[in-house]
Amino acid sequence: MTEIVNGNSYGQSHRSQVVAVGAGVGSALLLNSIMRNRVNGFLLRKDDILNTGVNSDTIRTAMNTALKKTEMQNKGVKIIDFAKYDLNKSVESSSCNITSFTELLEKIKKETVNSIKKQQICSAKQGLNSYYFAGKYNKILTNTNKQPLAVFHEIGHSINENSSKLWKSVAKCRNLSVFGPLLVGAIALTTPEKQDGEKTSGVIDSTTSFIKKNATTLTLASFVPMLAEELKASQRGNKLAKELLSPELAKKVLKYNRYGAATYIVGALAATTAVAVGSKVKDWIYKC
Repeated sequence: MTEIVNGNSYGQSHRSQVVAVGAGVGSALLLNSIMRNRVNGFLLRKDDILNTGVNSDTIRTAMNTALKKTEMQNKGVKIIDFAKYDLNKSVESSSCNITSFTELLEKIKKETVNSIKKQQICSAKQGLNSYYFAGKYNKILTNTNKQPLAVFHEIGHSINENSSKLWKSVAKCRNLSVFGPLLVGAIALTTPEKQDGEKTSGVIDSTTSFIKKNATTLTLASFVPMLAEELKASQRGNKLAKELLSPELAKKVLKYNRYGAATYIVGALAATTAVAVGSKVKDWIYKC
């Protein structure tokens, strides 16, 4: 009889923990989604308004001058402007067939382009975003008909990559903002909360307890390299815009880059808040 009771007790405890973790994960994902979609959606609409009416020819002249002025052209940086491509056929980013961009494939690389870059190239083609592909690609992808103001920020990324060992190293740490929150969040949501006076036992328990206790700080810290590199790229882009564009147009670039920087900051805060709230919700439900 005692064994059955203990078994039931263990089963109930295990189910409670599963429910608590599920609730924590659900609340974290929901909060993260709301913050990103609502706030970033607003900021991206602001960017679209700024791009409206901008003279693309002026931007193209300035961006080519910028490559020469910064010596990025000598470093092999090239801008692939999709404004030159036939965009009459609408292309969905989820089903975009990158193999149709023969010229682009030859310029970027001969082997198969991975799925993430496929999506990014399709996004750039449609003018939804602009990108700088570092390393052996060394290419800026943009559409100056749709997002003319974005190219200066991307040139800033290319300068970080090709002119500074420090910022090149920082850029390589950007993946921390992807894997850091996932790892910290997973540990925070699955590690039981220590009771008052309860001590840790062993290296693994000490490590997971430390991560859980400091989940908010660690999650936010994982975004520091990405945020720093993005802000530096914007700062370089803003400087070029001031030097090469009219004061009115340069101000638009500065505003555009501020909104862009804000989306990254919101993303970092959303993930950090989601991990913190998710962990608290999980602990609270498990105690009930």
